[in-house]
Amino acid sequence: MHVLIFTGQFGMGHIAAAQAVQEEILRQEPTASVTVLDIVEDCFPQLHRLVYGCFDFTVNYCSGVYNMLNRMAGRYRCTPMKRTMVQKLDQLLYESQADLVISTLPLSSQYISAYKRTTGSTLPLYTYITDLDAHSEWIAPGTDCYFVGDESTRIQLLRRGIPAERVVVSGIPVRQAFQFQFHASSSPKEVLVMGGGLGLIPRAEELLSALDAASDLHVTVITGQNESLRRELTKSYPSFEVIGFTQKVAQYMA
Repeated sequence: MHVLIFTGQFGMGHIAAAQAVQEEILRQEPTASVTVLDIVEDCFPQLHRLVYGCFDFTVNYCSGVYNMLNRMAGRYRCTPMKRTMVQKLDQLLYESQADLVISTLPLSSQYISAYKRTTGSTLPLYTYITDLDAHSEWIAPGTDCYFVGDESTRIQLLRRGIPAERVVVSGIPVRQAFQFQFHASSSPKEVLVMGGGLGLIPRAEELLSALDAASDLHVTVITGQNESLRRELTKSYPSFEVIGFTQKVAQYMA
């Protein structure tokens, strides 16, 4: 069995979900071939840095614009350069000879759905919805099965007309490294603060100032790829352990 998992670097959550799905498939089916592909990088190798650079800039410095665009995307399905993407996917899928396609990114679900509609392909498409809100951009007509994180998400899809047999409540995909047993202390002294791959922490100053004022706490802040935030917090809160992007998040959480 050859499985392709399409994702993208619009935040790190979609990538992490793809990696988690890959690990779980290989755990259950060690002989399978499972490949994670960045749909933007693979289809536009010369432009992907510009695309993701613009995304990061908008999120970090024009958050109001990003939120507006995100709300619009949640209401309307938008698939720019559809014809070009269908052609590129046709070549990629022909070369890979995939038996199954999985998507953890709304955009890739839309493009693969457009590919199936244009070519008449019956290649199975499974979409893992990595949000609890099943907004419109996740709904792709060519999807054979949706995997969702919660019963409330399943109900949203049913209200949008998705047949019940095409929706599975599976939880948000979690990598094997996070499958640890956690035993809470009665007097916690370790505090871990994270803002996702882009290091976005709402009300950060209020939160961190309160933690800084608390006694007998060891505070670790992971700022992800937000290097400017890492430098700022290192200077403003010298007692904190401030870390940038790391592959050891599971160890810090444990």
